[in-house]
Amino acid sequence: MCHRYNIRATSTEIASWFGAEIQKPFDPAQKTLFPLADVPVVLDTSEGRVVTVMSWGLVPFWWKPGKKTWKATARSCFNAKSETAHEKPSFRKAFKTQRCLIPATSFFEKDLDFQLKQSNYFAMAGLWDRCQIDGDEHLSCTILTTAPNSCVEKVHHRMPVILDDDDKIRQWLSPDIHDRQPLERLFEPIPGETMSTQAAES
Repeated sequence: MCHRYNIRATSTEIASWFGAEIQKPFDPAQKTLFPLADVPVVLDTSEGRVVTVMSWGLVPFWWKPGKKTWKATARSCFNAKSETAHEKPSFRKAFKTQRCLIPATSFFEKDLDFQLKQSNYFAMAGLWDRCQIDGDEHLSCTILTTAPNSCVEKVHHRMPVILDDDDKIRQWLSPDIHDRQPLERLFEPIPGETMSTQAAES
């Protein structure tokens, strides 16, 4: 599963990449990101695309204080399987109406850093939700995963769902699509030959 990735970019650069306005800026000092970190997210709103910041690890709208803390919930929901997210209680509402982009410049598996050959950035398919924690609104997100391509399968059995062209991005963010079937093609892993790897920085 994807539990570490890089975004070596400012909010201004991210906004330029995806034709968005900055709603809440991302701290570019945070380059390598792990679950529970604040991460940049791109949303499609009634007023256009925006870049904002959310906590990585989805806490569903129905979460209440109890045996499982919000942080424990988030740690168990930082990834969602693209095959089943539409039917899982934690993700199914978000899948219908709260899909997002999670920008990245690379992601990690084992000791390898995976990048695209033809672009210095990409969008991972994400879901987001909001809940109340200690009386405050908490916004959080998760990254969808899929089967690995020929590049990733050498080290791991899953990889992020990467939306590598504008048509895929528009379809994923479309407010008119609520079911899984029209989105199924987006969950196919991108070709392994489009990616490169290098040793991850220690």
